[in-house]
Amino acid sequence: GWFEGQGWKDKWPLHHAAMRGDVARIKQLCSQGHDPNVKMTDWFDSEPLGWSASFGQLAATVALIQCGADPLRPANKAGNTPLTDAQRERHQTTISFLEEYQRRAAGSSR
Repeated sequence: GWFEGQGWKDKWPLHHAAMRGDVARIKQLCSQGHDPNVKMTDWFDSEPLGWSASFGQLAATVALIQCGADPLRPANKAGNTPLTDAQRERHQTTISFLEEYQRRAAGSSR
């Protein structure tokens, strides 16, 4: 399917780097002005964080957040957030990190 095709990797480089856990590429793309919250319009408006979380790529998840990606944004069209993506695939380290992030975010907004 289209998943193996080269086209989507060129069209959505940040999602691809997130899926592969390529932290150096993520930082490079962000420094070139790529939006870390960009929505993949041909895949449920999924965001790079959802991809890094789905594949249990904790370092990529952290790198994306450092670039300005926001794990607390509303769910995508499939009804998923980075946390529910990580939970579905049972990536415990990523789940723990995102849960802790949510707790801290909730604490700082009080």
